[in-house]
Amino acid sequence: MAMIQHKKLILLSILTLVVVTSAAVLYVITKQTKSPTPTDTQTANNVEDKNQPLVTDSSTNQSTDKTTIPAKEQETTSPGQVIEKPTILRAEVVGDNVRVTAVFYQTTNGTCKLTVEKTDSNPYSLTTSIVVGPSYYVCDGFLFPKSKLTPGLWNISVTHLLDQSSAISDNKAITIE
Repeated sequence: MAMIQHKKLILLSILTLVVVTSAAVLYVITKQTKSPTPTDTQTANNVEDKNQPLVTDSSTNQSTDKTTIPAKEQETTSPGQVIEKPTILRAEVVGDNVRVTAVFYQTTNGTCKLTVEKTDSNPYSLTTSIVVGPSYYVCDGFLFPKSKLTPGLWNISVTHLLDQSSAISDNKAITIE
């Protein structure tokens, strides 16, 4: 009788070890192959990224706050290359600065070009790289003094530049007082 209980205990221990090992292997495989997907980014509302740097043309640095991630838009230009339309999440005056944030969902290459235009003034532009965010890709951020712009209504756009292709965001309007 004791021999049967001892065999059951050994069998139960081996079975437990196999189940735990299998679960660990599946977890590691899943974690290594998972990348941001449209579903992941669309459900990641109120993402916080306090460490995201901003491109500035002054010594002012500010971190970003909570954002809501919209649906993705992209175009295939050639095999293996994706040019994606940026989505502007934020275009706002913060104190004496203007801050603009734009995101992508699959693009990891290329550059972002911010263009701020007004009919009776010269356009203002900045360029930065694309970096990875918490569950999406983002232009490395744009922050510049609002004194670079004259008072009035300005149109803001962000262009994704990749090789010889480009995609431009929808315009966002901002008022400088």
